[in-house]
Amino acid sequence: MFHVEQNLSNEIIAILLLADLHPQGLADKLQTNHMTVARKLRGLVDENVVDYRVEGKNKVYYLKKSIEYIFCSIEYIRYSFWFSGYSGKPGLAGSLLFP
Repeated sequence: MFHVEQNLSNEIIAILLLADLHPQGLADKLQTNHMTVARKLRGLVDENVVDYRVEGKNKVYYLKKSIEYIFCSIEYIRYSFWFSGYSGKPGLAGSLLFP
């Protein structure tokens, strides 16, 4: 279970590297439950990886511009793309870079 949870955190970081989003938008891109994404985001805020701003009633999350997390995200995207067995259909992280 830990492996899947870690992949979800990495996917969230990879998406936030490209755009600031609210939990429901992240859940739509990841095709998962928004409560799962909200829990992961809360953990990433506690780890000081992401932060949020309040826009109306919504929290919009963004990646803190820390060089370590940017490099980790890039490596994860490369890893995900490489092991997707690129057959014209990359994994989620690969599809973010190569639409």
